Amino acid sequence: MVYLNRIYTRTGDDGTTALGDGTRVPKTHPRIASYGGVDELNAVIGLALAAVMLAEKINTSFHAVDDLRSFSEIPVLVSIPLILTQTALQRRRWRMWLGVAATAVLLIAIVGTSYVAAHGNERLVSLLGRGAGS
Repeated sequence: MVYLNRIYTRTGDDGTTALGDGTRVPKTHPRIASYGGVDELNAVIGLALAAVMLAEKINTSFHAVDDLRSFSEIPVLVSIPLILTQTALQRRRWRMWLGVAATAVLLIAIVGTSYVAAHGNERLVSLLGRGAGS
């Protein structure tokens, strides 16, 4: 196993970092911060998807009569209808609005970070523009 505990570039740290086009910007530049934000956003989305997939895998209940019929050879004669209380309806509406709000925030974050990443970066814009036209 190789341990990289000392790495020297012999250039020092002047507080700047290089972009893809070779220009140097401060490490506190909004574009660099947006790269980190997008990375963290991807990690959070991945964790959320993993949690949903895990919850679906763990949940072994039958959600519909067809699920039960496909699982068992015994004929299903009746099913108990879903009883919705006022609290359940409010909870359903709350979850719907949370989903809408999360989608809106995600779209705003994607558009905002795309703008920050592309603003002033003509090389990236021309590269992406060329790919869309061909």
